[in-house]
Amino acid sequence: MSAFLKLEDSPMFQKQIWSLEHMADDLKNRCQILYKGSKRAALGEAYNGDNSFADSLEAFGGAKDDPYSLSIGEY
Repeated sequence: MSAFLKLEDSPMFQKQIWSLEHMADDLKNRCQILYKGSKRAALGEAYNGDNSFADSLEAFGGAKDDPYSLSIGEY
């Protein structure tokens, strides 16, 4: 038979539950930090920079009506 009649009473089970709760709290805090960081203007500026770079590549490669250039959605 088992050493513990009720699993909830075992020290090992209690330790595992505490560990899982602690990891969940840490993950929640990290997610909140990520969410707050994603709302900052720095990401918006990076997005604008990416769009500018894409526009520059498009201008270098040819205009939108150029039959030899492929748009992103065509391949």
